[in-house]
Amino acid sequence: MLGLTREEGRAVSSTEGWKNSLEHIAEEISGLWLDRLIWRSIREMVEQLPGARDSFMVAWIGEQYYRRAALSVRTMVDRDQGSDSLLNLLIDISHNPAEVTCPGALHTMRAPGLSTVDPALVQADIDTLTASASRVRQYVNKHLAHVAKSPTVQIPAITEVDDGVQLLGELLEKYTLLLRNVDLRVEPVLDFDWAAGLREPWLSPESERRRAERDYSKYTVN
Repeated sequence: MLGLTREEGRAVSSTEGWKNSLEHIAEEISGLWLDRLIWRSIREMVEQLPGARDSFMVAWIGEQYYRRAALSVRTMVDRDQGSDSLLNLLIDISHNPAEVTCPGALHTMRAPGLSTVDPALVQADIDTLTASASRVRQYVNKHLAHVAKSPTVQIPAITEVDDGVQLLGELLEKYTLLLRNVDLRVEPVLDFDWAAGLREPWLSPESERRRAERDYSKYTVN
């Protein structure tokens, strides 16, 4: 029997609730992948420009991206029952496998002799996600979300954060296909020139002159 929850005064089946949660999860992960695309594009732009590549500005942009990425990875492995996290979604599915019929494209996820999902395979994804996010989660809890009095958690390597972001996208695609039978592609395809604002110098000689005049006027005694 389908488990029922309440939403806006009506009964909602588990599968409906999962699909609603999936929308929130997809929004978070898709936004994260867009941020990753922008950061990687900026890094590629400045690769052959040592003055820009080694600048404080580029380092600051990278730091902001990785902080955001770490927070998102932590959010997606939140076990709080009120959280629409990817981990909670997978745990719910593993506990109720009979409610999920695998589409043909995911026939390898079917339980032996059945058309429904194999909970052991969902559990394998849970284990992979949990292990991938372990150090990132500890870092966010101790350093970003809360400032520990005596922090002992090691800062995760950039590759660990990158791997976590990659895994989130891959699992989102997989479980969107499982629950919605939709072949989602998380990799952003932009139909606008996001870098247009970078094609015009931000600090032209004229703008530098005006800024110098403003700074001078602050210290000028009338």
